[in-house]
Amino acid sequence: MSSVKVELWEINDPEDEKPTYVAQWEYMNTFYELVGKIDKSEMVEIIRNIMY
Repeated sequence: MSSVKVELWEINDPEDEKPTYVAQWEYMNTFYELVGKIDKSEMVEIIRNIMY
């Protein structure tokens, strides 16, 4: 996935203890979005390990 540009956002809500992370990218004319309330390092690892 090294040639795919992934946008990663951190969304903070004062009512939540953990931020929400949103990753978005396009691959072969398909739009993907991954959302999770997990640690940033976990989100990055998941994104790096996605296989097509």
